[in-house]
Amino acid sequence: MRKKLNEWTKFGYKVNIVVVVFFISLFLWFNFVSCEDTYIGKSKEEIEQDMIKAVVEVDSLLARVKWTADSLEIR
Repeated sequence: MRKKLNEWTKFGYKVNIVVVVFFISLFLWFNFVSCEDTYIGKSKEEIEQDMIKAVVEVDSLLARVKWTADSLEIR
């Protein structure tokens, strides 16, 4: 027997809710996973070591840029 149009819309409404909830949860999960500030399972010492390593890398890059600019006589 054929369903009336409003019966299909009720089913579609439920599917739409499930799809929207799925995409919202997927968006929240990707934000949590891609966030660099979340260190799951690391101690403060390990986080400090990572930060020191990052600072040293940035400092060496800045020194290299400064050296290159000096060698090319860019002011």
